[in-house]
Amino acid sequence: MGLARKLAGRITAMRYDDLPEEAIHWAKIGILDTVGVALAGSREDTMGMVERVTGAGAGAGPCVIFGSDRRASPLDAALINGTASHALDFDDCNNTMGGHPSAPMVPALIALGETLEVSGEDFILAYVAGFETETKIALGVNFHHYEKGWHPTATLGTFGAAAACAKLLGLSVAETETALAIAVSLASGVKANFGTMTKPLHIGHCSRNGLFAALLAREGFTANGEAFEHKQGFLNVFNGPGTFDMQRTLDHWADPLDIVKPGLAIKQYPCCGSTHSAIDAMLEIVRERDVAPGNVEKVATLTHKRRLEHTNRPDPR
Repeated sequence: MGLARKLAGRITAMRYDDLPEEAIHWAKIGILDTVGVALAGSREDTMGMVERVTGAGAGAGPCVIFGSDRRASPLDAALINGTASHALDFDDCNNTMGGHPSAPMVPALIALGETLEVSGEDFILAYVAGFETETKIALGVNFHHYEKGWHPTATLGTFGAAAACAKLLGLSVAETETALAIAVSLASGVKANFGTMTKPLHIGHCSRNGLFAALLAREGFTANGEAFEHKQGFLNVFNGPGTFDMQRTLDHWADPLDIVKPGLAIKQYPCCGSTHSAIDAMLEIVRERDVAPGNVEKVATLTHKRRLEHTNRPDPR
């Protein structure tokens, strides 16, 4: 039995009544926070470009485009709104993932939910299932995956979105397995494009692709159930032999739920979380010493070498 099948069994077995209150509480926060930052991000130039290229917004679909009165197909809405959710880099974080767990899932779930009759409980359960999937896969591959150059929010977020949408659709174990296996071939996003419009596009792309994978699986599309562990599969290609331990993913599944521990970090500033400690330090100095900008000659910060590679973007564009 491949990893996709083992994950699918765990995903389909999840029930709302089994969720701890803390998980439900934080799921609501994660969902609302994502909608909020996506509404803010919808005003960025990035969004107009993505919408124009897709040709969405001309009334061709049932799904809302955030921040507008325009509509799009489910896949286009997931792409556009997913990009908006990360356009300001204001979306929530999770330490296990080393990235942003909610942004890949929420736009896809909202787009899908607009085509179905689902309850709030259904939506929250799907969100938690997707959250657990992406973060527990992260537990097995990180941080080698991150340091190799992959953007985990985009790569692993594709699996989170696929699992969440499969759960909302009520797919069977076999169908959910297929959705995850399809998602293996749709996962992408490299850190070389940090500091450009392509970084938020990563999230629109993975949100759309996770939904796409689940919808294809529902139609009976086929994929290799060993797409994760195959010698030419996700783990060996994206990470490399000897750099992952997926037994950790299975052993720690829902024990505890990752949304409970380590949980969500809600951002205070619209920029990479790795920069927030420096921002806090600067604000504290200004408050305590009444520093005026004109009195500053130079600012020096000391950061971990792991953080420098993805924050060293002096000319973002």
